[in-house]
Amino acid sequence: REQTWNVRGNSAWEAIRNGHPFDAIPPLLANLQEQTNARDASEARENRVRIAAVLAQSPRLIDVLPAGQPITSVAVDPNGRRIAIGTERGQVQLFDAYDGSRHWVAEPADATHFWQTQRINVLTFSNDGRYLIAGRPWSRRAAHPSGQDQVLIELDSGRVRLPPASRCPGFVDASYSPGGYAVIRCRDASGKRWGRLVLIDPDWSPLGPLRRIDDINPLWQLAPHGPQVAQLTSTVSHLEVSKPGTLDCGYRIALPSSALLRAWAFNPDGTRLTIGFGDGQVWLVEAGSGKHTRLATQSGVGVAAFSYSADGRWLAVARDNGQAEVWDVATGRTLADPVRHGDGPFSASVDSSNGLLFTADSQTARLWQLPRHGGDITLLATVPIGSPHYGGVPWYGAAAYHPAQNLLVPRLIDGQARLWRVRPQAA
Repeated sequence: REQTWNVRGNSAWEAIRNGHPFDAIPPLLANLQEQTNARDASEARENRVRIAAVLAQSPRLIDVLPAGQPITSVAVDPNGRRIAIGTERGQVQLFDAYDGSRHWVAEPADATHFWQTQRINVLTFSNDGRYLIAGRPWSRRAAHPSGQDQVLIELDSGRVRLPPASRCPGFVDASYSPGGYAVIRCRDASGKRWGRLVLIDPDWSPLGPLRRIDDINPLWQLAPHGPQVAQLTSTVSHLEVSKPGTLDCGYRIALPSSALLRAWAFNPDGTRLTIGFGDGQVWLVEAGSGKHTRLATQSGVGVAAFSYSADGRWLAVARDNGQAEVWDVATGRTLADPVRHGDGPFSASVDSSNGLLFTADSQTARLWQLPRHGGDITLLATVPIGSPHYGGVPWYGAAAYHPAQNLLVPRLIDGQARLWRVRPQAA
């Protein structure tokens, strides 16, 4: 009998060590029931303490938000007070994170005319808390994120904001930055494409003249705060970065023909553009000059996505094989050995203040603790998301995490968003 209890106890410990605390509860409960029936008060008392400790450190389901249709993206605002949900049918809904009430429902189906799809796959809150930026899916061969076909929604009212015809007649689509800038694109009567960089408030003020866009389907990346734009042509032969405050070319970077550019991201202050390739290369580009260096990565696996910490010190790299790395940008070194989230592409974000790594694909979301003074990354929590095969819903936008509130929100195809409270270790 005691041997059976020990086997169950070891099984519970292994589940906890692997970041699956919920799987530790059944064997511990089975032991508790048998120990209680056997009147072994001492063993039962210790088991109750173990169960209480597991529950205290496990994710807690605190609320359920009903979207009413399959959810394809989620985001939490910087204050942790509001949760945005994008759906399969093209709705955007805003909820209160404290009481679960729904503020509004927006339906921006006709706000752009680029991709023939309704699904909302990416949601981003603006830096000033006034807007929500919603993005639709893009080609799997395009760099992540594509910057195409985005929609701007007022947070207070849920109203979709569109540029006036006077700024861009024949409006097609736009790309927005969290810092309040936008590239708006239009098509004239002859079919020629034009673009313009604008300051959204107060009235889509132009920061330069309309510029002819010769490329059929370019990708766009805007700096988070400053008015600078990176453009990737459909031939993927070079990267063009604009002069600040205009769409005029500042410089071009020739890209290797042997590997596609797969991911790109500006750091928070816009001074650096990071680009990653299908052969595993990672380049750090000085946004002002175009000079670039390479991270000394040994991986030959393609880059799926990037994310900087809020202070720009750390860079999370997600690779196509499910492996995550966290780099100290100043030293050019990783903070720990890579960890594996799953078996395919996923997203990763990093919080340098609390030493946390958050990863998510279309199946699961995971929270990891980075080592303080060397050592391994520790898996803290795993939360299920949903079916990876539903309607081809991609891996990006699958879940959101707010470190200050310890709030984890995965998307679910059953039309409900579940809010989990997690308890990371103290940094």
